[in-house]
Amino acid sequence: MSHSPLENNSESGKAEYERHWSALVRLIREGRSLSGRERNCCFLNTGGKRFADVSATSGFDFAEDARAVMTTDWDFDGRLDMWLVNITAPRVRFLRNRLATSNHYVFVRLTGRQCNRDAIGARVEVELAEGGEQPLVKTLRAGDGYVSQSSKTLHFGLGDATSIHRLTVRWPDGDVQQFDDLPVDAYYRIVQGDDAPVRWTPPARPTRLVPSDLQPLPREDKVRLALAKKIPMPTLKYKDEQGRMVALTHDGKGATLINLWATWCLPCLEELKEFAEHEEAIRNSSVRIIALNVDGLRDTSGPAHDAAEKMLDQLAFPFERGYATDALISKLEFIQLQLSRRGQSLSLPTSFLVGPDGSLAAVFQGPVSADRLLADAKRLKALEAASRRVGTVSPEFSEFSGRWYERPTY
Repeated sequence: MSHSPLENNSESGKAEYERHWSALVRLIREGRSLSGRERNCCFLNTGGKRFADVSATSGFDFAEDARAVMTTDWDFDGRLDMWLVNITAPRVRFLRNRLATSNHYVFVRLTGRQCNRDAIGARVEVELAEGGEQPLVKTLRAGDGYVSQSSKTLHFGLGDATSIHRLTVRWPDGDVQQFDDLPVDAYYRIVQGDDAPVRWTPPARPTRLVPSDLQPLPREDKVRLALAKKIPMPTLKYKDEQGRMVALTHDGKGATLINLWATWCLPCLEELKEFAEHEEAIRNSSVRIIALNVDGLRDTSGPAHDAAEKMLDQLAFPFERGYATDALISKLEFIQLQLSRRGQSLSLPTSFLVGPDGSLAAVFQGPVSADRLLADAKRLKALEAASRRVGTVSPEFSEFSGRWYERPTY
């Protein structure tokens, strides 16, 4: 990750930073891992100036792309537990601390009166022995990690200490309070200005926590992206069977399916075969299918053209056929990037369902069944009829009922 420039007036440093940042954004859009697919790390404080890597022995070295870590005593046993939030599955993971130890602890919950009620900014110091080692110090913050907030109850691990010599609270408004000779292994609530902390008894947690067996979801070879609000399509030109450049037009009567396929793509051939078998139902639904071959983007009159024509004839494909161009593929890839925020190349087969008004309604990555196509075409026809009744400009292809708080944008 690129470092921010050290000087504001350094034009070369600023340009280098922006170049590296743009490269990082591009890699993320391509589906790359921001962390280089490295496992999570856990380091143990050895009590000196060094930390020990205990990632594997502690069980923290998960392979998922973690982002946020939050600590809290979830089960009130005096040991800090953790919640992890990941970009990859599982999106949320709970880590229960079950380490057997005889060490002691204290929890402190602060409430401000003269300062802010949450006591954000307060500093707590715990001295274990008079004139002993440096005190343990914690500051109460409103955010203590990347896009995360741990419990506002401050936790102090006390080791083998059996009592607290002095606990000092330095409140955000400058007020200072001290409390001496506090018992350990306790939860205290300290209110600004009160004479003494109040010991708090946590509720019992009757629920037994059982680890779940995380099974990865089966990989899907089909993705249907239905747009909540249709978006206008740019002008698309392709080459017809005679090699002439043709602009895609819409007659306002039915939907158009732009299908990208190749002769070497078996799922593509199965999809085209299914379309041919349901020709009558597709034509009755006023759906226009244009199968655009991508075998020879720069050569639509040579062997690639002949192979594509021969394959379509063998399949008895009854719908329109043509050949994609570099410009058409670039436009469709740009549309996919804007919708999915992933700069990946178009996979095959990929289809774009365009409404009678020329606006994109859905994208299908992988084979689309004839039943799915007919159902979406029926919904589009119903939405078009509704838009004419109520006078709206762009009917919505949303799968969900309800009312928009804000209209979707792309």
